[in-house]
Amino acid sequence: MAFIKKFRIKKKEDFDRIFKLGKSVRGDLLLIKFLKNNYGYPRFGVVVSGKVSGKAVIRNSIKRKINEALKEIEELKKINLDIIIVTALGIVGKTKKEIKSVLHQAIGKIYSQQNFRR
Repeated sequence: MAFIKKFRIKKKEDFDRIFKLGKSVRGDLLLIKFLKNNYGYPRFGVVVSGKVSGKAVIRNSIKRKINEALKEIEELKKINLDIIIVTALGIVGKTKKEIKSVLHQAIGKIYSQQNFRR
């Protein structure tokens, strides 16, 4: 199940602003761009390029796995960030558990950069 609308980044202007002004964290299978927001809750966007897979079924499956993994990471519910996850080629065929592990590592890097309290 997808995030409710208020937790999603959908507008091109928002994506452009985050890519231009945001900071980056690189994980094994993904790149995360993030920027502080004033909403009081986090918002997420997931980018799975056609280079990752030419098949929309596979790209959508990857997005679903990432969204489900994000919902299970409690630390994300407490921060006011806009977060965009850009996937790398190696993510194809990974399980939700493997993706969640990589996300946890990247979130730890975000916390260390932003000096958030866990």
